[in-house]
Amino acid sequence: MIPAYRCNEYLPECLRSVLAQDLGPQQMQIAVVNDDPNDDDCGEVVRRFAGERIEYHRNERNLGAGGNFNRCLALAKRDLVLVLHGDCFLKEHYFERLSALAIQHPNVGMIACRADGVGEDSVVNWVSLRYREFESPTHDDSPIWESLHLMPSAVVVRREVYARIGGFREDIANGQDWEMWSRAIRKAGIVMSPEVLAAYRQHADSITGRTRRSAQNVRELVQLCELFASEIPGYPLERMRRAFGSMALAQALEFKRRGDAEGAAANLRAWRELTPWSARVVTGAKRVVRTMIGRTTG
Repeated sequence: MIPAYRCNEYLPECLRSVLAQDLGPQQMQIAVVNDDPNDDDCGEVVRRFAGERIEYHRNERNLGAGGNFNRCLALAKRDLVLVLHGDCFLKEHYFERLSALAIQHPNVGMIACRADGVGEDSVVNWVSLRYREFESPTHDDSPIWESLHLMPSAVVVRREVYARIGGFREDIANGQDWEMWSRAIRKAGIVMSPEVLAAYRQHADSITGRTRRSAQNVRELVQLCELFASEIPGYPLERMRRAFGSMALAQALEFKRRGDAEGAAANLRAWRELTPWSARVVTGAKRVVRTMIGRTTG
């Protein structure tokens, strides 16, 4: 199931990677679900690359990321469901290896692998971490409490699990996958291959890219951590708040370097909200020292 929203320049690579491993209509459903009611080009891209092989659906109104993911789940007919973002793609043997893992572990609800992180040019910038704890079936989601390296393109969930535990949250634009994977692991278990079989694309027009300037991404991730803390005993909420405060500061400095005063100010406000006064003083002192050292050695 391929949710798409204004990603037509990346969609051909996504479709090619799926069609190259097509198991045939008797075994595999392939569908693109376009969340932009005004986008006529997406359907043309699908027809050009796949003819009638790929189902094409266009929502009558924009549902937002979470709403479109759930629309994908509602349309899914097969036992194993991959929600493959339209700007991501798969590597060779993806379906073969994950299907084999699903057959080997029939009582596990979530099957995963690792992914390359790529940019707009599809060049690999990083590789997701190896979770050795997940390479044997487990219901323990603690390895992803503080950082998430389960990429959406690298996760397959049984359809009955989604039916049982519910769909993606629609009230946030950031962290929907984090919340879902954590919930799925606790409720249905995970097993993971250490192989890199997928690619996850980051670019300025992605959900995260669009929300960084206002620090909405940081605030929604903190909201998500507060939800985790209400459900999971021992969850390190204060440490996570400080970590996302540091993220906001890093984003502020990035926007400042770009000359974007509004983006820098919005992220600085988020940093102040999330960072204790004493920690802000220490950070400020360190920046002053670095500036003075730079002046004396320059």
